Amino acid sequence: MEQRSYGYAALGASRIFRSIGLIAVNVSFPLYLYALHLDLISIGIVIFATVLFSMVVVLIGGAIGDRYGYKKSLIISEGISFAGILLLSVSTSIYLIIAAIILGGLSGGGGTARGTFSNGLMPFLANNWRDEKERVRRMSLLMLLGGFGSVIGALLVSLHSYFATIYGNISAFRVVFEISAVLLLLSLLSLFLLSEIKRPAKTTKVMKRTSMKYILRIIAANSLSGAGIGMSIPILPLWFELSFGIGTSYIGTVYIVYYAMGILGSYLARAISFKYNLINVVLATRLSNGLLLIAMALSPIPVLASAFFVLRGVVASFGSPARSTVMVRGVDVEDYGTATSVQGIATRASQMTAGTSGYLMDIALPAPLIIGGVLQAASGFAYKKLIK
Repeated sequence: MEQRSYGYAALGASRIFRSIGLIAVNVSFPLYLYALHLDLISIGIVIFATVLFSMVVVLIGGAIGDRYGYKKSLIISEGISFAGILLLSVSTSIYLIIAAIILGGLSGGGGTARGTFSNGLMPFLANNWRDEKERVRRMSLLMLLGGFGSVIGALLVSLHSYFATIYGNISAFRVVFEISAVLLLLSLLSLFLLSEIKRPAKTTKVMKRTSMKYILRIIAANSLSGAGIGMSIPILPLWFELSFGIGTSYIGTVYIVYYAMGILGSYLARAISFKYNLINVVLATRLSNGLLLIAMALSPIPVLASAFFVLRGVVASFGSPARSTVMVRGVDVEDYGTATSVQGIATRASQMTAGTSGYLMDIALPAPLIIGGVLQAASGFAYKKLIK
């Protein structure tokens, strides 16, 4: 029997637009703040505040999703991101710029799935497609589409150098942000075309005990990875610049290759990852991601560091659908939104280590990547131990 699409094509279009816009802004804004003469410690504090605000958005979005629909949760989340990036594109006051970054949920760096995921996405997929293998396939396709968008977003970053010859360095960043705001608006409008299966009425104020027990184990495993990612990934574009003296054009090119190869990881996940034990996939990919971060930190030349970074993109993209599927495996259908929100809040809380990234880089440039890599590698073993 043919399955309903529930607006899946519109969701795919949204992920493309969102990925272009968010990746461009997330890679650019640490460089933008540094160009505005904010020091490393202050940039770390801004990222910390962003993570804190995003926790509130995730909590509210999850509660709305369980009660009124995950489509609404997706729309609210996208609307807030759009408002933040729009404000960022028109602001000249440093205080408004910081407020816009916090409102937009811009935590920096731009991981391989940064544009694909948003609040409400996983419960929307889990509610509409209950078969685990089908969810992996659909999530992998969304990541594939997001990967294409991310390549274009990174290309937009690399064009900053060209825009700078016309508008000047600071104004060139704002041109990137203006284009990104338009793309986020297109993403937001696409989400209004979604539909979803009616969920069973919620019978608990928070979630069922079985769902809570399962999600607490997920949180324990993810917190290690979140702490590692928080202190290493958000500030990574600036780490490249300070470690090797390279500009936005080179950094943008590195991210273009990173996201292009991330598409390969998403394709492989769609083709073969569901054939393996998903917990083993999570273990292998998180261990590899951690080791590659450490290898980046110890690289003496930018080409080698870039190569390790690109390889990490392939591995991260391959493992992401498996992690997303495992996350809701033991959760009751009526608790999808709340459970993923609680897990998201816990992960973001652990990512508050982003506030330490500036301090660590101030002490030694490789420090956040080495410590972050160790924590992410350890999280793979935690998954294997805690999740059945």
